[in-house]
Amino acid sequence: MGLNFRKSFKIAPGVRLNVGKKGGSVSFGGKGAKFTVNSKGRRTTTVKVPGTGLSYSTSSGGSKKRNTSSTKKRSTSSTRTTTNSTRPVTTNSVRSSIPQKSAGVPLHVLLAIVIPLVVIFGSCFIMTGIMAVLSPDDEPIENLESTSISADDFAAKFSADETAAVNECKNNIYEITGEFDSITNNELVVSTNVIAAYSNTYDLSFELAEGQTVPDDMIPGCSVTVKGRFKRLSNRSLEFNGSILISHGEVKLFGIYDAVELAHLMDDEEKFEESIKGKYIQITGEVKENTIYDGEIHLFGESRYSGWYQCEMLDKLEVNDVEPGNIATIQGRVESTFGNYKMNYCKLISAEEPTTQPPTAPPTTEALISETEVASTKKTTTTPTRIQITYWINTDSGKFHHSRCRTIKNKNESYWTTRTCERKELINQGYSPCGVCDP
Repeated sequence: MGLNFRKSFKIAPGVRLNVGKKGGSVSFGGKGAKFTVNSKGRRTTTVKVPGTGLSYSTSSGGSKKRNTSSTKKRSTSSTRTTTNSTRPVTTNSVRSSIPQKSAGVPLHVLLAIVIPLVVIFGSCFIMTGIMAVLSPDDEPIENLESTSISADDFAAKFSADETAAVNECKNNIYEITGEFDSITNNELVVSTNVIAAYSNTYDLSFELAEGQTVPDDMIPGCSVTVKGRFKRLSNRSLEFNGSILISHGEVKLFGIYDAVELAHLMDDEEKFEESIKGKYIQITGEVKENTIYDGEIHLFGESRYSGWYQCEMLDKLEVNDVEPGNIATIQGRVESTFGNYKMNYCKLISAEEPTTQPPTAPPTTEALISETEVASTKKTTTTPTRIQITYWINTDSGKFHHSRCRTIKNKNESYWTTRTCERKELINQGYSPCGVCDP
């Protein structure tokens, strides 16, 4: 047996280069129809009916493979004829009796013809593929028509019948207006008030298109308008893709408060404490300290001996604009009301020195006598305002707590008692503050 070699290379979709020991060929087409040109110039067309076993093949040009046995027989017959014949044999007759070898096409010539064809064919295929892949979904979303709707109205479609709403809304473009909640991993979340399963509310998650960013001054709670293509419902999240931010507005203030008064409201009214979480408010209070490293300004809360406000500033450099003792007005979002009141997305509105009464001149002798006479006839006393808070006292441990302290498991136990007084009074009576809530 002789050594054989054959290798086939795919150089483009539907085009293969075949290399063998005796030459090469190029094939165009697939299973149903194929056209092959070999290095000898022979062209073969094959058509098949898949699954039936039927096929048709035709060839033209080039040289065919001859049958060796038939050639030998013809050669023997020719020799005999020549021997028995008395006619002289001419040169032309000898040449005509010898089979002539057909001139083939060299491989390098074939490649020189085929490679440009492959390049042209491949380019056409790529362009066809690109045109086939491109669809209206890939057009810039700002150029597509959309349906304008509020976030709550869109979510309400799903609260009625989630399956029907998904089928109705899938792949449609919507321009939705709602309340900005957060931004995470390039996904902008808009909150709603529509109840989903398990008493949770739906939210709308917009995957921002490439190059889209959220402005630094866009604060949770502000109104936003976002345009996107609805993709699917995942748990209680209505997901969009290819989204762009159309506009955003200023955040609305939930309320304006004095820092100490607000602390009392949150401490005494549990419902109010829950309602203010996540809201954007304005508070005014005395600066306790400003932490430059953390970018926070701290305001006194209930009193100078307990909870305070930790205000995380959007502009970290604003901590340099205040000093302890200043009266500062800050706007921000209430993040947590447990222990110290934490606020984020804060900005400084103003910071002023505390107002003090101007010094007065020493009273004269006549004035002192007059004041003594007035005091003798009408005694008046001025009692400073004292802050009194309702504390929970554990008579077994001797510790007192805020009413919202997480260490209070069961307020119905006999060792719990309440007392409304100043913090100092409890300390003077031998009680110690809780180390968790730091009352």
